[in-house]
Amino acid sequence: TKATFSVSVDGGEATKAAADNDGKGTNVNRCIMEIYFQDQLYKRMEAAMSGTPATATFANVPVVAGKEYQILFWADCGGDELADKYYSTKTDTNNKGLKAVTVNKTNFIDALKSKKNDELDAFYFAGNYTVPQNPTQPFNVSLKRPFAQLNVITTDVAAGKTVINDDLLPEKVSVSYEAANTINVATGEISKVG
Repeated sequence: TKATFSVSVDGGEATKAAADNDGKGTNVNRCIMEIYFQDQLYKRMEAAMSGTPATATFANVPVVAGKEYQILFWADCGGDELADKYYSTKTDTNNKGLKAVTVNKTNFIDALKSKKNDELDAFYFAGNYTVPQNPTQPFNVSLKRPFAQLNVITTDVAAGKTVINDDLLPEKVSVSYEAANTINVATGEISKVG
């Protein structure tokens, strides 16, 4: 039989503390779906996403009625022809597709050099889908963020200059952290690889 999956990102403003239209997933332009049957990759499809919130439809997906599948979705900002840009999602002999999405380090670091970059936004979903005998309604999926973006800012430098000598103001601030660079969409587990 054929099934349809309707996918949308959760771009609610409650997920980000800015009110300037950030954090709504407006830069998300592609969605990847992987379907697994008995722990084996059965089908992988990609679709363009558009709108606010971003949506995509995977129509006429061949499946067997009555069988249960594991479905994985990943949405992000792809490059030319929706190719991997900030995250590597490929499936081949060395990569595990959505079971090991990794950060494309070069592009990611270049993007981080900007003040903020919502192109780094990403969304995911993992779940099971049992195919009805005659699927007439799409299976609706709402994608969630796998991680958060942290922006560190100060709003009191100008006020500090009137109170203390400029020589006493900090010239720079450093923040130390260890970040994961891989997520298994199937389990939601994050890890550091390499």
